[in-house]
Amino acid sequence: MANRAYLYSVNRLPTMDDSADPLRIAGIAEFSYEIPLAFHLLVSGNPQRCPSTIWAPPEAEAIAGDYDLGVQRLLDFLDRLDHPEIDRVKEDAKSFLTYEDNKNAYLLLEPMEIFAFDEWDEEDPFEELLDYVSNLEPVAEAKRQEFIDARSNQDDEAASVALLSLGVSDWSNALYYSPAGSLKSQQTEVEEIEHSDAQSSLGFERSSIDSRRPASVGSTTSTKDQGVPKWLIPLCIVLGLSFAILREKGCQPEQKPTRKPAASSNELPTDWQQSEVFRKLYGVDPKSDSPKDDTKDAK
Repeated sequence: MANRAYLYSVNRLPTMDDSADPLRIAGIAEFSYEIPLAFHLLVSGNPQRCPSTIWAPPEAEAIAGDYDLGVQRLLDFLDRLDHPEIDRVKEDAKSFLTYEDNKNAYLLLEPMEIFAFDEWDEEDPFEELLDYVSNLEPVAEAKRQEFIDARSNQDDEAASVALLSLGVSDWSNALYYSPAGSLKSQQTEVEEIEHSDAQSSLGFERSSIDSRRPASVGSTTSTKDQGVPKWLIPLCIVLGLSFAILREKGCQPEQKPTRKPAASSNELPTDWQQSEVFRKLYGVDPKSDSPKDDTKDAK
C-alpha cells in the first residue's frame, strides 16, 4: 500500500471532548508519497494544529485551515498557471470544492503516513508542516516558474509532470480511510453524508462516511471493505499460463525408464553377469558362463 496524504472537510475542529457536536466529514482527495502543493494551499487559510481523525493522538495530529479561504487561494493560484489544460483543471476543482455536500467550515490535512515515509523533523514534524503551510508564497512562485519554463522550452512532458504533481487531478469523496469523530470514545456517532445517487452529476464517486474507531499510529488497517485484491486474480491467471507454457515446452522432471524383468530364471541381464553373487544365485559357474549341472554333482 502506498503512503498517502489525505484531505477531508469537517464542520468543526476535531477534539478530545466527547460532548462536542457530531463531526461531519467529507472526503476531498488523497495523494501518494508526498503532500502536493494543492493540499498545502487548501489548508493555508489560518492554519492550525489539531488532533488526527485517522490516527490515535497524541502521537498523531492534523493541519486544519479555513475552507473558503483555502479554496480561493487554490483557484487564484491555478489562474496564474500557463498550461493548455489549466482551464479544465480549474473548472473541475471549482465544481467539486464548491459543491454543497463537500463544503464545511474547515479543510483537514492528515499527513501521518507521509511523515512515516519521507524525511521530516523527527522531533515535531507537525510544527514543521505548519510553518511550511504558513509561508507558501516562495513555493507557489517556484512551481509557477516550472510551468513557464516548460512552455518556453516547448517541453510537453515537463508541463504534464508539473500539472500532475499539483494534486488537482483526482477529487473524490471515497478515500482509503474513513476517519472517526470524537477521539476519546471507541464508537463515535458521526453524521453521515446522505446522497440520493451513487455518483454526483459532476461524475465524482460519492459515499457516506462510516463511524470508525481511531486506529493506532502506524496501523495499516483500512476501514474499507476487506476483499480480494484486484491484482490477485490477474496474477493467478498469468502464473497459471506460465506453468502451462513451460509444461508444453517439455520443462518437466526427467522420467527414467523402468527395467524389464529377465525372461527366465537362468537368463541373466548383461549388466549382472559381472557380479559373482548373482552368478552363484542363478547357478552360473564363475569360471564359465554356463549354468551348473546339478545332476553331475549328485553323482
